[in-house]
Amino acid sequence: MTISNKNQEKGFTLIELMMATAVFSVVMLIVTTGIIRIGQIYYRNITQNRTSEATRVISEEIVRSIQFAKGNRRAGADPATQFCIGDTRYTYNINQKVTGGTPGLISERISPSDACSSAASINTQELLGENMRLLAFDVNPVDAAERTWRVNVRVAYGDDDLLSHYNDNGTPVNPASVNTDAANADCKSGIAGGSFCATARLDTTVKKRLN
Repeated sequence: MTISNKNQEKGFTLIELMMATAVFSVVMLIVTTGIIRIGQIYYRNITQNRTSEATRVISEEIVRSIQFAKGNRRAGADPATQFCIGDTRYTYNINQKVTGGTPGLISERISPSDACSSAASINTQELLGENMRLLAFDVNPVDAAERTWRVNVRVAYGDDDLLSHYNDNGTPVNPASVNTDAANADCKSGIAGGSFCATARLDTTVKKRLN
């Protein structure tokens, strides 16, 4: 007589199933964390590249204007926020985030013979991208004899609460000097949304080619 072993076969015990589930959960947690981390690095790189590119384009625009402009810098009605070089007028706002049409750095073509602040303009262009802002913008002659100028541009991308001169609620750390503090501001580290913040700077010395 042959005795069947069918009833002697064993399946997984409850403890074995719990252990397998725990191992699977740990593996999934590691994989998910890795995917999130890769996504953060990806968006951080995109944000940094866009900010660096905007800074480079602005610097090159100013440099070209200086190189091929006749005469010297002509200040507008408010030299702190407006000036003209040759046939280009620049109007800017330090620490003003560009959003919903709010201007950050406007370039306009004007007649070189007209007054800087009142000249009619054409080809108005915003040089900053959405959600960007100027942290520093200095364009000044260095050596009149050598006709050299210094162009210092610093740009940031991100909301107020991601930048170091604001607290985590987006309130200025030093309200009385928030725009001055912006020149040395940087992105906060280790906070949510940090992948969507970047700063870039270009400091260039340029020589005028025309008198």
